[in-house]
Amino acid sequence: DCPGKKNKGKVPKRIQKAEREKLRREHLNDLFLDVASALELTQQNSGRASVLCEATRPLRDLLSQIECLKKEHASLLSEFNYVRPLIISDQSLGLSREGHVTNKGGDLSRKLSANESGNGIGWEVSERSFQFIAFISSGVYCTEKP
Repeated sequence: DCPGKKNKGKVPKRIQKAEREKLRREHLNDLFLDVASALELTQQNSGRASVLCEATRPLRDLLSQIECLKKEHASLLSEFNYVRPLIISDQSLGLSREGHVTNKGGDLSRKLSANESGNGIGWEVSERSFQFIAFISSGVYCTEKP
C-alpha cells in the first residue's frame, strides 16, 4: 500500500452521507404513502402537508369530544350535588329509591299535604328525585336535564 494511492474499496464520507440521506428520505416517503393509503385520501394532491392534515383531523375531533364530555361530566356532577340532598329528604318522607311508599315514614299523604300547604314543593322535589334516580339506574346518560 502506497500512501499516495487511494483505496478502491473505501467509499468517500460525502457519498456515504448522501446515500444515508437518500435512504432516510425514501423511508419517510414510504411511511407517508402508508399513512395516505390508510386514510383513503380522495384528493389528487396527497402531499405531505395534506396527509398530515388529514391524519390529525380525527385527533382534533377526539379532543373536542373529550372537552364536551368534560363539560357534561361537570354538569352532571353539579346536578347530582343538587339532587342528592333532595333524595335524602325524600327518604325521610318515607319514599324508597324505586318510588314505592314505605311504612317507615308514616302516613305519606299527610306529609305531602303538609308540604304542599307549607311551601308547595313537597311533591315536585320527590318527582325530580325519582327522575334523577331513574336516570342514574338506567345506565343511559343524556345531556337533557330532568
